[in-house]
Amino acid sequence: MEITPAGVSVRGVDLNSFDEITGMLRSEEHVMPATVFFPLNRMERMELDVNNGPIPSLAERFLSKSGQSAARFLGVEEELA
Repeated sequence: MEITPAGVSVRGVDLNSFDEITGMLRSEEHVMPATVFFPLNRMERMELDVNNGPIPSLAERFLSKSGQSAARFLGVEEELA
């Protein structure tokens, strides 16, 4: 969501709950993503969520398992350029 000199704010779901959350969304249950702030001194690395050859990205897995885009669920849909 935001990167500042103080740290990074992200919105998402715990990967330990990924399958449960996508199943709940598929069943049309109400689920909310979490918003978390990480101070910059605790940041070790950040990675892009992209597919790796035949291995789908988490966003692609989210779409196939839940039936909706991860960006829409997280409220961070990118504007079309």
